[in-house]
Amino acid sequence: MYIEVRAGDREWLAQVDAEIPAEWLHENLPLRLHAVQSEWSGQVMELFGKRVANPGKGVAPQPFQHAGQIVFSPALQRFAIAFGDGRWQDGFSVHPAIPVARIDADLEDFEAFGKSLMFVGARPVDFSLVADSALTHQKLEARIREQGRLVQLRIGTASAHAVLLEKSAPNLTASLARRLPLQGRAANTYSSGPLTRFWDSQGNEQGSTDLELDVDESTVASSGRVLAAPGFIYYMPNKPYNGLRIAARSTTMMRSALPGARGRTPLLPVAQFVGDWRAIADAAENIRFTGALPLTLAHAPADVSAQT
Repeated sequence: MYIEVRAGDREWLAQVDAEIPAEWLHENLPLRLHAVQSEWSGQVMELFGKRVANPGKGVAPQPFQHAGQIVFSPALQRFAIAFGDGRWQDGFSVHPAIPVARIDADLEDFEAFGKSLMFVGARPVDFSLVADSALTHQKLEARIREQGRLVQLRIGTASAHAVLLEKSAPNLTASLARRLPLQGRAANTYSSGPLTRFWDSQGNEQGSTDLELDVDESTVASSGRVLAAPGFIYYMPNKPYNGLRIAARSTTMMRSALPGARGRTPLLPVAQFVGDWRAIADAAENIRFTGALPLTLAHAPADVSAQT
């Protein structure tokens, strides 16, 4: 199921989260709201207008929001959308927010719309349901697929395909493509929440992978992502821990658990999953119980690349 998000003559398609009850959406959409830049939350727009009832028990909130994610606060009975790094909150506390849907394509255009709110003020935003048709899904996949070549990720017995983000990170992705196939282990992290770390078998004792950056190392902090969105593979450039990080579960933040450590570690997006990647998410969810699993990242077979 998809939600069409429209602002004037601009529109984006957001895939509804599997846990959101369809009847709740049918009861409340279409809906016209007004988007306003949040004052406390970073790159988050709050949506004002008609208040909406809670979708019910069993839909759990998450601690962070990623770019393109539509969320709902049961306490406020309102929606918000992240257009970059942010965390919906006020001056006192974080608003526990339920993931409703995610915009996966045309994120740069959506980010530009979000940034404009600071200067133009409130703008009308319309939510409406779109039929969950194969055509809608194919259109979204095609937009993502335009970014670059296809790779195949395996963790244990699970596998999925991802598109290299060659348009936005040409040097980084070219460097990665030259290194493929990569082999090593996938393990959980001890301070960054639901983020899977790749330990390169050819790397140093920290399992590092050396790749070329598109930006100078001194500017990574301003060009990388502080929050890791599920459905993406990232590159963490800080040596000696530099290497790939896979976000396949829920939005999280790369950070250090050491006392006195300051700041957050920006991550550089290098690939985006396409197709069904639930098996990878399940494998990542269980790694802390199963222990490290074999991981391989390789170019996708030619026949798969042609079909996807």
